Amino acid sequence: AESDWGPVHARLQSLRHRLLRRENLLINVTGDSESLFDALEGHGRAALLDFIQSVPEGRPYTLTGGDTREVLLTRRSDRQPKWADEAEQQQLLQQQSRSTAFLLPAQVSDLSLSLPLSPPGSPYLGSDAVGVSRVDLLFILKQIREVGGAYGGWARYTADGLLSFLSYRDPKAAETLEIFRSAAAFAESWVESIADEEEERALLEAVLPVISLLDFPVSVEAKGLKSLEQLLNAEQPIHRSRYRHQILSTSRQDLREFAAKMEECLAAAPQALVLIGPPAAAAAAADKGEELQHITVN
Repeated sequence: AESDWGPVHARLQSLRHRLLRRENLLINVTGDSESLFDALEGHGRAALLDFIQSVPEGRPYTLTGGDTREVLLTRRSDRQPKWADEAEQQQLLQQQSRSTAFLLPAQVSDLSLSLPLSPPGSPYLGSDAVGVSRVDLLFILKQIREVGGAYGGWARYTADGLLSFLSYRDPKAAETLEIFRSAAAFAESWVESIADEEEERALLEAVLPVISLLDFPVSVEAKGLKSLEQLLNAEQPIHRSRYRHQILSTSRQDLREFAAKMEECLAAAPQALVLIGPPAAAAAAADKGEELQHITVN
């Protein structure tokens, strides 16, 4: 970029042209009834329309009818995004594991290991979220941050079934990868270590961190954004109610099944491993059996 800015600028402009399109535009306005009226029908309407008109148009997009809420809730099935078309054509979702090391002059590394915990289309289970939370708090955080010395370590699970392990500013990348891959063994041993007389308390301690993220006070100014996120995710009250019930009713057997599922996917599922750090970290990972494609970042 310092010596030949032209090609870099052209690529950035190409990305801008692809992403910043009127068909991709969503506007969220939060306020009281008077402010909303002014923004949408009063003094602010002209400025809002001018802004919308200033965004370039993409390929034609015909709505299927119905009110705005219905259109948003059906948008993904109504018209598949271009990136999804290309992913299907190139069979990107069927590709095997990929491991990449981005090498740069640094003393520490950032790591990410992601894999599908469940096949596409599988239900997002509250009990799985409880299991991931236990692995996150009792194993990943302790072993990677408290013992290993990294600035941060996490396990995360998203509604699309993707399980991710991450570390930040990590001085022991190779050891961290071994910790990631032993997460299922920890989950299984933790479940089986719970004494019968302690089961109720242990399950309560497991559920509380997860349910607290679902049911927490939302400030007035944040309610609009939260509602928009729920709308775009097609998240209805019935979905939240079902998910909440699954969390609160998590059993030891549910957690056993979660541990077995994690063990299976860590052993056989396609995985994406990314290491960003010094060459020494990539070499140490290779010594432990990780096959990494090297990309040097100057």
